[in-house]
Amino acid sequence: MLNPTLTIKSIQAHDDFTVDIQMSNGKEFQFDIKPYLKGIGLKKLRDIIFFKQVKFSGEVLYWDDKHDFPLHCMNIPQNLLH
Repeated sequence: MLNPTLTIKSIQAHDDFTVDIQMSNGKEFQFDIKPYLKGIGLKKLRDIIFFKQVKFSGEVLYWDDKHDFPLHCMNIPQNLLH
């Protein structure tokens, strides 16, 4: 279960379609978006220039109003959530 006060503190996007995420609890993980790029709705994220424009707010990574990923959708290992 996701800690309701857990937020994103910083991010770094990479050329391999991964994003390093540091959370407000001080723990870090790498989110690999490649498995999601097969979906038609995320076609725009296949453009590496657009992908690397990722931003964050609270518990959400986002690119624009149609492309986002909240922390609870990222399969974060349980030991990193506390």
